[in-house]
Amino acid sequence: MEKGKRNVVVWRSIAVALPLLLVGGIAYYFLKPTDTKSGGKNVKTENKGKEPRIKQLLEDKIKDMVVQASDSLYQVRYTTFKIDLGAGNVRIKDLEVLPDSGVLKRLISQKRAPNNVLTIRVPEMRIDKFGFNKTDDGVRFGIQNVHLENPSVTIENQLRPYNNNPQEPSALYKAFRALYSRMLVGTTTVNNLDVKYVNNNRDVTTRLKKLDMLVKGFRSNPVTTDDKGRTNLSVDYLRLTTPDKYYDIISRNVDLQPAKKSLSIAHASVIPRYSKTQFHKVAGFAKDRYHFELDQIGWTGIDIDRFIKTQQLFVDNQTIKKSWVEIYTNYNYPLKQKARRNAYPQEKFQTIALDLTFRKTRTLNGTILYRILAKETDQVSTLALTQSSTEINNLTNNTLTKQRKPVTTLHSRAKVMDAGIMTSQYTFNLNDKAGTFTSYSVLGPMDANKFNILSRPLAKIEVKEGKINKLETYLKMNEYGGQGYVNFYYSGMKIAFLGKDKRTDTLNRKGFLSFVSNMMLPNDNPRKNGKFRKGIVNVKREAYQSFFDIQFDASVDGMSSAMMGVYQRKKGPNKNILLNTAKEIAGSNRDTKGTKKEAPKKEKQK
Repeated sequence: MEKGKRNVVVWRSIAVALPLLLVGGIAYYFLKPTDTKSGGKNVKTENKGKEPRIKQLLEDKIKDMVVQASDSLYQVRYTTFKIDLGAGNVRIKDLEVLPDSGVLKRLISQKRAPNNVLTIRVPEMRIDKFGFNKTDDGVRFGIQNVHLENPSVTIENQLRPYNNNPQEPSALYKAFRALYSRMLVGTTTVNNLDVKYVNNNRDVTTRLKKLDMLVKGFRSNPVTTDDKGRTNLSVDYLRLTTPDKYYDIISRNVDLQPAKKSLSIAHASVIPRYSKTQFHKVAGFAKDRYHFELDQIGWTGIDIDRFIKTQQLFVDNQTIKKSWVEIYTNYNYPLKQKARRNAYPQEKFQTIALDLTFRKTRTLNGTILYRILAKETDQVSTLALTQSSTEINNLTNNTLTKQRKPVTTLHSRAKVMDAGIMTSQYTFNLNDKAGTFTSYSVLGPMDANKFNILSRPLAKIEVKEGKINKLETYLKMNEYGGQGYVNFYYSGMKIAFLGKDKRTDTLNRKGFLSFVSNMMLPNDNPRKNGKFRKGIVNVKREAYQSFFDIQFDASVDGMSSAMMGVYQRKKGPNKNILLNTAKEIAGSNRDTKGTKKEAPKKEKQK
């Protein structure tokens, strides 16, 4: 095949992966019988006996086109191929699109190999009621239902500089694009999908197993004013069930407009498939249960040409106009003590094989609720952040981008417990293998008793009165630990320790312990003599601690030091009553060996 005939890389992949989904439509378009009668007999009836020969010619032509379009790289195999032109149905079994390793080596040596090499296996495929229909905007190719059972797709990506310039597309791609530009697919279901993406440029592999997918209302329309022949795509509804079957990820009203370099999603959700009670019974440990609701997601400045050439996605701006997030866990269940590598967000992002860069991401109006069902009190504790806005800059896993700018920064502002305003700044080092990041936050004035909905159920501590004037925290952390400080300015602080009355199932104040604690606890910082106690942070990260858990541990360490004037050294003995009590909040009273010490209590909150 001549050099000028090589495919556009990404479209070659698509053309090889999907042509058999559309083969029935191509056949119907070129081979459909007419209603013209001859000699008193319908042509359709006369052609009925010839359908096997037409089917064989069609199969041979498809195979030849795939071979020619891929420079003989791919071969198509299957055990069953049944097509009913009259009904518009296709049944294929044991479909395989397989690369030839010998041909690939030859193409590499000749500098004609594609960036992506695919291996596709589909044990069962069904296409129902395909054909061409007249619509208000012209003739459209439609499929009522597509069903794939147990498919597997492996994509190996290796950027090759000689593929940077798009060339004349193949006949197979042209046929595919003719159908694809005006298409309507009613419902697509995919059961038990296995996807493996190997990025040889960064030596990273992402594999997703046992995915279930449902797509409704897929449509495509050509952009008549676009000289590059680009096509707008829209999807009414998309549902993806995660491999662990804990969540459904749902998107509604997805609209991609390549000519405008934009994508919009009206609403997206991550919805647990189990109730709060059932979720932890199924998990068997204190696993965080996430629930996301996101409104009006928009991408602008999508570099379509770069994605076509290199399969690297660059987005200039990502905006989420409204979000609601709930994180729920149950301390009646044990922690899962498993070492966590790549535990921090910037590290997890680097493990995604597909190259992704978002220059700027903004969330304009967010709510975050962190809820914990406490073991000792059997009550739900809540940390609430509302009216939040967040901006993330340079979120990327692309090697060249990280060389130019090796940090991701995050700036946020939120209302804490519907009272004080907190601003935060994070800087994440993208190239550091230890996951180093720094954070600086300031919480403004608020009544300290606003935290009682968090501290009463968890730590059995109640703030009777007091005012937080300023809470300033600086942390420098990595996967092994962290240091920093907490400057805690407060006045008139008085607390009460609580105990559970088993007869009335209520929390009551422990008068003597509270009295002694308030005698020991300085009510003000700085004191009236001007002396200020600075909270030193020096913590060691346990291998199983999450990103939020270690920061909470560090903050408690600094706050207790600031209030009691006793500095903690890493994981040494705790020297004050506040830090001992605060262990309840960190969950250290729970079993961390991965087995339950006692049966979980019945949950009150569902």
